[in-house]
Amino acid sequence: LSQSKAYRKQRTLDAQAHVNISPRLEPMLPHRDEKMMIQLSFMLCAAVGCAIMLLGGFHVYLVLTAQTTIEFHGNWNARRKARKA
Repeated sequence: LSQSKAYRKQRTLDAQAHVNISPRLEPMLPHRDEKMMIQLSFMLCAAVGCAIMLLGGFHVYLVLTAQTTIEFHGNWNARRKARKA
């Protein structure tokens, strides 16, 4: 989309107007400020989505190994102590 003729024409109109209120050439073509907010929203959603997927994966592991979170941490500490000894 950033290489399309409509996008380049919109950018040219924005630059000529020196304001972000130039008329839209296409109804779904975002202005520069709107594009930044869309990108920021996407990055935020992607980061939260990754965190939820990691947490979900950990819980699937706990279900498959029939452990609770407290048992997992207890077993983890026991394994660490056994390796040191």
